Amino acid sequence: DYYTSASSDKINPYTISSASHEDVRIYPSFTYAVSNEKKGSSMNGGISWSHESDYESFGMAAGLSQKTANRNSEFTAKLQVYLDKVKMILPVELRTAATGGLYGYPNEFKYPRKQRNTFSGSFTFSHVFNQRLQMLWLLDVTAQNGFLGLPFHRVYFNNGKLANEKLPSTRFKIPMAVRGSYFSGDRLIFRGMYRFYSDDWGLTAH
Repeated sequence: DYYTSASSDKINPYTISSASHEDVRIYPSFTYAVSNEKKGSSMNGGISWSHESDYESFGMAAGLSQKTANRNSEFTAKLQVYLDKVKMILPVELRTAATGGLYGYPNEFKYPRKQRNTFSGSFTFSHVFNQRLQMLWLLDVTAQNGFLGLPFHRVYFNNGKLANEKLPSTRFKIPMAVRGSYFSGDRLIFRGMYRFYSDDWGLTAH
Protein backbone atom coordinates (compact mmCIF):
# COMPACT_ATOMS: atom_id res chain seq x y z
CA ASP A 1 0.00 0.00 0.00
CA TYR A 2 1.18 3.52 -0.80
CA TYR A 3 -0.43 6.59 0.75
CA THR A 4 0.12 10.30 1.34
CA SER A 5 -1.00 12.19 4.44
CA ALA A 6 -0.99 15.93 5.06
CA SER A 7 -1.60 15.47 8.80
CA SER A 8 1.36 13.16 9.44
CA ASP A 9 3.50 15.57 7.42
CA LYS A 10 3.07 18.07 10.27
CA ILE A 11 5.18 15.96 12.61
CA ASN A 12 7.87 18.35 11.44
CA PRO A 13 6.17 21.55 10.22
CA TYR A 14 9.52 23.30 9.78
CA THR A 15 10.15 21.54 6.49
CA ILE A 16 8.29 22.12 3.24
CA SER A 17 7.66 18.38 2.90
CA SER A 18 9.08 15.91 5.37
CA ALA A 19 9.58 12.16 5.03
CA SER A 20 6.33 11.48 6.89
CA HIS A 21 4.11 12.95 4.14
CA GLU A 22 4.11 9.60 2.35
CA ASP A 23 4.65 5.97 3.27
CA VAL A 24 4.68 2.47 1.85
CA ARG A 25 3.32 -0.51 3.77
CA ILE A 26 4.26 -4.10 2.92
CA TYR A 27 2.32 -6.92 4.62
CA PRO A 28 2.76 -10.48 3.34
CA SER A 29 0.97 -13.34 5.09
CA PHE A 30 0.83 -17.13 4.88
CA THR A 31 -2.15 -19.24 5.93
CA TYR A 32 -2.60 -23.01 5.89
CA ALA A 33 -6.01 -24.63 6.38
CA VAL A 34 -7.27 -28.20 6.62
CA SER A 35 -10.94 -29.16 6.49
CA ASN A 36 -12.89 -32.36 6.95
CA GLU A 37 -16.21 -32.15 5.11
CA LYS A 38 -17.44 -35.44 6.58
CA LYS A 39 -16.96 -34.28 10.19
CA GLY A 40 -17.80 -30.64 9.43
CA SER A 41 -14.59 -29.38 11.00
CA SER A 42 -11.67 -27.26 9.88
CA MET A 43 -8.42 -25.93 11.33
CA ASN A 44 -6.11 -23.18 10.14
CA GLY A 45 -2.96 -21.37 11.15
CA GLY A 46 -0.86 -18.60 9.76
CA ILE A 47 1.86 -16.01 10.17
CA SER A 48 2.05 -12.44 8.96
CA TRP A 49 4.47 -9.53 8.83
CA SER A 50 3.86 -5.84 8.24
CA HIS A 51 6.35 -3.02 7.80
CA GLU A 52 6.15 0.70 7.22
CA SER A 53 8.43 3.60 8.06
CA ASP A 54 7.55 3.88 11.77
CA TYR A 55 5.91 0.52 12.52
CA GLU A 56 6.76 -3.16 12.29
CA SER A 57 4.46 -6.04 13.22
CA PHE A 58 4.82 -9.81 13.39
CA GLY A 59 1.64 -11.84 13.75
CA MET A 60 0.55 -15.41 14.41
CA ALA A 61 -2.96 -16.85 14.22
CA ALA A 62 -4.71 -20.17 14.74
CA GLY A 63 -8.35 -21.11 14.37
CA LEU A 64 -10.84 -23.93 14.30
CA SER A 65 -14.50 -24.42 13.45
CA GLN A 66 -16.96 -27.22 14.06
CA LYS A 67 -20.43 -27.77 12.63
CA THR A 68 -23.12 -29.85 14.29
CA ALA A 69 -24.23 -33.14 12.77
CA ASN A 70 -27.28 -31.58 11.11
CA ARG A 71 -25.14 -28.63 9.86
CA ASN A 72 -27.57 -26.10 11.37
CA SER A 73 -25.04 -24.73 13.86
CA GLU A 74 -21.36 -23.84 13.73
CA PHE A 75 -18.84 -22.78 16.37
CA THR A 76 -15.70 -20.90 15.38
CA ALA A 77 -12.72 -19.86 17.50
CA LYS A 78 -9.70 -17.83 16.45
CA LEU A 79 -6.63 -16.77 18.44
CA GLN A 80 -4.26 -14.05 17.28
CA VAL A 81 -0.99 -12.59 18.54
CA TYR A 82 0.67 -9.43 17.23
CA LEU A 83 4.15 -8.43 18.40
CA ASP A 84 4.81 -4.89 17.23
CA LYS A 85 7.58 -2.31 17.41
CA VAL A 86 6.74 1.40 17.25
CA LYS A 87 9.35 3.94 16.19
CA MET A 88 9.23 6.79 18.72
CA ILE A 89 9.01 9.78 16.40
CA LEU A 90 8.20 12.74 18.65
CA PRO A 91 6.96 16.12 17.41
CA VAL A 92 10.07 17.95 16.26
CA GLU A 93 9.89 20.61 18.98
CA LEU A 94 10.01 17.94 21.73
CA ARG A 95 13.02 16.01 20.45
CA THR A 96 16.36 15.75 22.17
CA ALA A 97 19.58 14.07 21.14
CA ALA A 98 18.40 10.94 22.99
CA THR A 99 15.03 10.81 21.22
CA GLY A 100 16.11 11.32 17.62
CA GLY A 101 17.69 14.75 17.68
CA LEU A 102 16.46 18.18 16.73
CA TYR A 103 15.77 19.02 13.13
CA GLY A 104 19.03 18.82 11.22
CA TYR A 105 20.72 16.77 13.94
CA PRO A 106 22.94 14.02 12.45
CA ASN A 107 20.93 11.23 14.18
CA GLU A 108 17.53 12.59 13.18
CA PHE A 109 16.28 9.25 11.85
CA LYS A 110 17.78 6.98 14.53
CA TYR A 111 14.72 6.94 16.74
CA PRO A 112 14.32 4.50 19.65
CA ARG A 113 11.64 1.81 19.39
CA LYS A 114 9.08 0.55 21.90
CA GLN A 115 7.11 -2.70 22.01
CA ARG A 116 3.36 -3.11 21.59
CA ASN A 117 1.80 -6.56 22.06
CA THR A 118 -1.78 -7.58 21.25
CA PHE A 119 -3.42 -10.89 22.20
CA SER A 120 -6.96 -11.55 21.01
CA GLY A 121 -9.53 -14.31 20.88
CA SER A 122 -12.64 -14.31 18.72
CA PHE A 123 -15.53 -16.73 19.24
CA THR A 124 -18.67 -17.02 17.14
CA PHE A 125 -21.70 -19.29 17.18
CA SER A 126 -24.17 -19.32 14.30
CA HIS A 127 -27.49 -21.16 14.10
CA VAL A 128 -30.09 -21.69 11.41
CA PHE A 129 -33.44 -21.84 13.20
CA ASN A 130 -35.49 -22.54 10.08
CA GLN A 131 -35.65 -21.62 6.40
CA ARG A 132 -36.38 -17.99 7.27
CA LEU A 133 -34.38 -17.15 10.42
CA GLN A 134 -30.60 -17.23 10.94
CA MET A 135 -28.65 -15.75 13.86
CA LEU A 136 -25.04 -15.33 14.95
CA TRP A 137 -23.46 -14.48 18.32
CA LEU A 138 -19.94 -13.05 18.61
CA LEU A 139 -17.54 -12.50 21.51
CA ASP A 140 -14.09 -10.91 21.23
CA VAL A 141 -11.51 -10.63 24.01
CA THR A 142 -8.42 -8.47 23.47
CA ALA A 143 -5.52 -7.66 25.80
CA GLN A 144 -2.77 -5.18 24.92
CA ASN A 145 0.41 -4.04 26.63
CA GLY A 146 3.31 -1.78 25.79
CA PHE A 147 3.24 1.63 24.10
CA LEU A 148 -0.40 2.05 22.99
CA GLY A 149 -0.40 5.66 21.82
CA LEU A 150 1.02 7.50 18.84
CA PRO A 151 4.23 9.31 19.84
CA PHE A 152 3.88 12.13 17.29
CA HIS A 153 0.40 13.21 18.45
CA ARG A 154 0.64 16.62 20.14
CA VAL A 155 -1.35 17.48 23.29
CA TYR A 156 -1.87 21.18 24.01
CA PHE A 157 -2.60 22.34 27.58
CA ASN A 158 -4.39 25.49 28.74
CA ASN A 159 -1.21 26.82 30.36
CA GLY A 160 0.58 26.87 27.01
CA LYS A 161 2.63 23.73 27.58
CA LEU A 162 3.00 21.05 24.94
CA ALA A 163 3.51 17.28 25.29
CA ASN A 164 3.11 14.20 23.17
CA GLU A 165 0.27 11.72 23.64
CA LYS A 166 0.71 9.36 26.61
CA LEU A 167 -1.81 6.57 27.19
CA PRO A 168 -1.94 3.71 29.72
CA SER A 169 0.42 0.82 28.95
CA THR A 170 -2.27 -1.90 29.24
CA ARG A 171 -5.76 -2.30 27.82
CA PHE A 172 -8.43 -4.99 27.99
CA LYS A 173 -11.37 -4.91 25.56
CA ILE A 174 -14.54 -7.01 25.31
CA PRO A 175 -16.89 -6.47 22.36
CA MET A 176 -20.01 -8.65 22.09
CA ALA A 177 -22.52 -8.73 19.25
CA VAL A 178 -25.56 -10.53 17.92
CA ARG A 179 -27.01 -10.30 14.44
CA GLY A 180 -29.83 -11.97 12.60
CA SER A 181 -31.48 -12.25 9.20
CA TYR A 182 -35.13 -12.99 8.55
CA PHE A 183 -36.15 -13.89 5.00
CA SER A 184 -39.70 -12.67 4.44
CA GLY A 185 -40.39 -14.08 1.02
CA ASP A 186 -38.19 -13.84 -2.05
CA ARG A 187 -37.97 -10.03 -2.19
CA LEU A 188 -37.62 -8.84 1.40
CA ILE A 189 -34.97 -9.57 4.07
CA PHE A 190 -34.93 -8.03 7.55
CA ARG A 191 -31.46 -7.70 9.07
CA GLY A 192 -30.62 -6.61 12.58
CA MET A 193 -27.47 -6.22 14.67
CA TYR A 194 -26.60 -5.16 18.21
CA ARG A 195 -23.06 -4.65 19.50
CA PHE A 196 -21.82 -3.87 23.01
CA TYR A 197 -18.27 -2.73 23.77
CA SER A 198 -16.44 -2.21 27.05
CA ASP A 199 -12.80 -1.75 28.07
CA ASP A 200 -10.84 -0.93 31.21
CA TRP A 201 -10.11 2.62 30.01
CA GLY A 202 -13.67 3.48 31.01
CA LEU A 203 -15.26 3.34 27.56
CA THR A 204 -18.65 1.71 27.06
CA ALA A 205 -20.46 1.74 23.72
CA HIS A 206 -23.64 0.44 22.10
